[in-house]
Amino acid sequence: PEEVDFPFSRPTQFHDLEQTSRRMLVDPHRVRERYLRNFARFCTRLEQGAAGQDVDYQRVTTSQPYAHALGRYLASRSRRRRGR
Repeated sequence: PEEVDFPFSRPTQFHDLEQTSRRMLVDPHRVRERYLRNFARFCTRLEQGAAGQDVDYQRVTTSQPYAHALGRYLASRSRRRRGR
């Protein structure tokens, strides 16, 4: 998905999901590297925070069928339980 890969190559208008009236026109060549670095850092902190609280973490994107994501999660959880 676009929020993970940031595949934009031309100036693109983004809409703020929290402040619906806010829009930004962005040159992706200027922000791509920084965006991807910050996104990776955010995902790492989220995963570490979940692990620190002994909470399961499974990264899922909207491009994945939910049944596949759920099956992968349940299989992972089952393997973990057998390993305890």
